[in-house]
Amino acid sequence: MELTKSEMEIMDEFWTKAVQLSRSDLLGKENKCWKDSSVHILLNGLLKKGILREAGVVRRSKTYGRTFEPTLTREEYYIAAIFSHKNKPEPQKLLKALLYSFPMKELRVHLPRWLDALEEDHPVKAALYQTLLRRAGEIGC
Repeated sequence: MELTKSEMEIMDEFWTKAVQLSRSDLLGKENKCWKDSSVHILLNGLLKKGILREAGVVRRSKTYGRTFEPTLTREEYYIAAIFSHKNKPEPQKLLKALLYSFPMKELRVHLPRWLDALEEDHPVKAALYQTLLRRAGEIGC
């Protein structure tokens, strides 16, 4: 399920505002990449793709208009888009690539309380700290 640039921008409005929106709500957006005359076509395309659904009706002055809501969250859409391709990525490799795309800024290690009872120079405590420091240095930050 691929979305065009205009469809993606419309979906970003839905995902960001997290409320039902009507055609007139979308027409009021500033700095949009779609033309006002194409909103109806874009909404119908999103309905046909199943990423939007009709949510209700709202009255705007003397007329009524349909409201819409997304059927997927932004994250669910991206997962569906990734796995809709013929050559699907392996989940483990995909997750690894995703995790490695974010730089590590902090590493927290929770140690058992009994370790506090040991002297600072105790062989077990010293070996554990040395191993932790060595392994932390191996992590690409």
